Amino acid sequence: MRLAPAIVGAFSSLAAAIALAAGTTLVWPGGPVDVIWAIRQDDTHAKMVALGWPAGLGLWVVAAVAVVTAIGSFQHRRWAWWLAVVALAVNGVSDLARIAMGGVVEGAIGVVIAGAILFWLTRPGVRGQFAR
Repeated sequence: MRLAPAIVGAFSSLAAAIALAAGTTLVWPGGPVDVIWAIRQDDTHAKMVALGWPAGLGLWVVAAVAVVTAIGSFQHRRWAWWLAVVALAVNGVSDLARIAMGGVVEGAIGVVIAGAILFWLTRPGVRGQFAR
């Protein structure tokens, strides 16, 4: 069984659901989905809402890319592996930017997690599972 594509597909599906929900709260603020922001103990939601609907639309694009990555991963497609690698690299760079802007702890945790997953994804045995 090829476990790596299933793991990437599952996490991509989860990322898509989260990005879709978060984007929806920014396109239509004040709705019942806003409760997802309760896990944050800061003003991130208010800052994102202040950016307006384009921020929500951007998250919907992220959700669409994650859905495509999930579908490709479940089909063991090499291009899905590349999408996952690029998405994690972009995420790691954004976490570096977060560190530079003062969010040292959150940024450092994000960089370590993205780096660890990228390391795992680039192992020959894992990459080889995306062979079609």
